[in-house]
Amino acid sequence: MTTAPTPGSRRNLQPSIFWYNVLESRYVRRTPQDLSGRPRGVPQPRSAIADVRLSFSDIRYFFECPYQFKMRTLYGFNAPLDEALGYGKSLHDALAELHMRAISGETVDASWVDPLVDRHLRVPFAYPSLRDTMREAARRTVAAYIDARQGEFAQLEFSEKAIELSLGNGVSLAGRIDLVRRRDSGDVAIVDLKSNERAQAEALTEAQLHIYALGYRELTGRDADFVETYELDHQRRKARTVDEDLIRDVTDRITRPHRLYARTTSRRHPRRGAARLATSDGYVPLPTE
Repeated sequence: MTTAPTPGSRRNLQPSIFWYNVLESRYVRRTPQDLSGRPRGVPQPRSAIADVRLSFSDIRYFFECPYQFKMRTLYGFNAPLDEALGYGKSLHDALAELHMRAISGETVDASWVDPLVDRHLRVPFAYPSLRDTMREAARRTVAAYIDARQGEFAQLEFSEKAIELSLGNGVSLAGRIDLVRRRDSGDVAIVDLKSNERAQAEALTEAQLHIYALGYRELTGRDADFVETYELDHQRRKARTVDEDLIRDVTDRITRPHRLYARTTSRRHPRRGAARLATSDGYVPLPTE
């Protein structure tokens, strides 16, 4: 509670007005105290290690940029609002209803397009002309999708299927698979619908699709044969076989930070007598108290 004098300076020559308040406190001692006799507590982690529950969006942020994951998921920061916000989700919602009705046995045709788009288009930040443009784009996309995939609607197995799986080490993942369909060969394909080809990086999509494959296995007890991305902009499918090595690698990447944290906080703190100081000549033991 003192300030070192500065030669030649006339500042800080008088005590602060708060100094006398300090002197009045019964908890302040004005002579050095011997604290060596006080019992020492056992160092403990600041908090217990909690289980971590993530969504597929959280995983996407984590793979794109761990710092973005930290700021958005842990600290609650959100990206700036975009005028087209909601368009991609609106397309997904419209196609989800289309798929669910197809699975229930209804016959899909072009007359569904306008009612689906009108019911699901939600773009709250779009100005009127942009909203009209996006509505027309959504109509074209849904109509082209029905025309291109008409022969596959009878082979759909799941749409917007909720899954939750444990990845081990206290990490669980919850989310929804866009679509699961069977090919003519009987093979199972997990489909991720993308509103445009620039929605996210290819490597990130690959990792996400294999998490879906793991979720399908957890849900049904069966393995998917293929994972595929369907680009709605071009009605184009990009398929690849399921890679077990990639599933293990993705699972390890997700759980590694939690494992490292658990390993660090569960260790006992080093004893004071074992502390060492790094010098240019090696390690020198620090004196104990």
